[in-house]
Amino acid sequence: MKENLDKVKFAASKALTRLMMKALDESRLQIEAQTMRFADAKPPPIAEESRGIAERFMNSLHDYFEELTTLLVNDTEIEPESYDNLSLVDHDYLEAMIAMEGMVKQLRDKEIKGMRSFLTRLETMYPNIRIDETNNPLDPEQVGDCFNEAVKPLGFKAHYLLTIYREFNKTVFGKYDDVIAEANDLLVDLGILPDLDITARERELRKQKRDEARAQLVEEQQLKAAEEQAEPKARMT
Repeated sequence: MKENLDKVKFAASKALTRLMMKALDESRLQIEAQTMRFADAKPPPIAEESRGIAERFMNSLHDYFEELTTLLVNDTEIEPESYDNLSLVDHDYLEAMIAMEGMVKQLRDKEIKGMRSFLTRLETMYPNIRIDETNNPLDPEQVGDCFNEAVKPLGFKAHYLLTIYREFNKTVFGKYDDVIAEANDLLVDLGILPDLDITARERELRKQKRDEARAQLVEEQQLKAAEEQAEPKARMT
């Protein structure tokens, strides 16, 4: 199963890094346009640092996949990063971290398409490990953390970081369904619960038909009630 997980690791990290690089390039163009308005302003060296950012980002993604395979049975509690010493964290970077937390929450709240199927397939591969948002290597929080760590060494100012993070949200999180779909497709090709999504679609279709039937029944009942109310009035006239 480690071999199968490695294939997902490399494919997903490649897809996410490609999107992340696109976000960096888009934010670079925006920042350069902003700094042109001010004579003494100098844009951060995003283009020069992009390769290093990409390497750190991808390596961190790989680490999350590796952590999953080294977990002990039922030992799924991963300690979150401690923020006890927030006073020691650079203020500009702290603003970016807070922005990332909001973006992660927003993405989770809308429910990522295909994520449940992805988790089910991972749990099939590793039945002794309970996999959830705390240790899922493709959970948005893990991916956001990888990006945080990738840009942290650069020491960019908050207004530049927020522009970069907005583009990350738009370009990476905005295409997250596609990343998860690609991961699911790869696992299907590897024979991991190939009928799972078909079953899920069938359940969704059955639910849709039930909802339509209920709506039609309610409509018919309302029409019948309206007709019954109209009959006495018709007799009176």
